[in-house]
Amino acid sequence: MGAFATIYAKTNDPLAKKLTQLVMTDEAFHHKFGKIWADRTIPHLTEQEHEIIEMWAAHCFQTLLFNLVAPTQQRDLYEEFGLDPERVIAEMAQIVTDETRRENMKEQTNIFRVLVKTLLNAGIITDRTKAFYATYVDLEELKTEGEKMVGDDIAEEGIKYLQEINFKDRAKQVLIAAE
Repeated sequence: MGAFATIYAKTNDPLAKKLTQLVMTDEAFHHKFGKIWADRTIPHLTEQEHEIIEMWAAHCFQTLLFNLVAPTQQRDLYEEFGLDPERVIAEMAQIVTDETRRENMKEQTNIFRVLVKTLLNAGIITDRTKAFYATYVDLEELKTEGEKMVGDDIAEEGIKYLQEINFKDRAKQVLIAAE
């Protein structure tokens, strides 16, 4: 939702804006399902089951963080433009540090911040992994924000838009049937 909220906020193209809103509306339903699952499942897990889920989530977070935006994933691109991949990777490592990642994650729409907030609200982050996530995100700040997620309002507008489309002809059908 964070990535889509950024696109929604930054684009000036009306079609891109509407399409992004509708994608966010769909994503909101996935998020709600995940929340329902977590609310009904996490409290009933054994300690061992909870640890498995918690460690898997931390592993996924770290893999996404370092692979999604990692310069090592762009070797072919650097070579295509005549750049030495090893030099680019080394210089990027000097520029992109844990501190810059932390700064980026202060943005409400940062995809990784949204992920951590989701895991925290779901009860998946415990004392076992909170120090790991705290390297990048202020967990106390996330707790004070409550359960409202970035993009919720945009998705809600999308639901209203879809309801208008889906139900606009039903009023006519009801009137015809009543006659």
